[in-house]
Amino acid sequence: MNDISDVLYVIAAVLVFGLFANTINRSMVNTTEMTVESEIEYNGISMAQGIIEEARVRVFDKSINYSPERLRDPRTPTNMVPSGFTTADSLGKDPGEIYPNFNDFDDYKGLNIARQTGYGTYTITATVFYVLTESSTAISTAKTQHKRLQVTVNHPDMRGPITLSYVKTYY
Repeated sequence: MNDISDVLYVIAAVLVFGLFANTINRSMVNTTEMTVESEIEYNGISMAQGIIEEARVRVFDKSINYSPERLRDPRTPTNMVPSGFTTADSLGKDPGEIYPNFNDFDDYKGLNIARQTGYGTYTITATVFYVLTESSTAISTAKTQHKRLQVTVNHPDMRGPITLSYVKTYY
């Protein structure tokens, strides 16, 4: 009788060990997947922020002449919208302009590039539009002092796209 009970104990121990090992393995796989997903998303956020950083140092509009004297002049109106601003339906790069050699903020409208990394290919798209002074999320069809850049990054292994925005103000 002792021999049979010992066999049953061994079988029970093997079952318990198997369940424990399976649980540990599943936990390690889930942790690895979450780490990789986080790294992919972190890279996507970094790429979107990089595009925003590139764009934010560009002039507001190609028609602007940013002279230090003009900006220091107290007579310069801070709420004016120059008539030379690009119209809302004409925002985007000019003929012959190629990324990354843009000269003004709204040239990023229509940007569609792919970046290859060790995690695969990221697709980066961007759009630029005028927004209302009262709300940086409300699109304006008229020229305003505010342009919003919206950068979206996609990757096949992300749960959804990453979208970051930046509002540039003319003053």
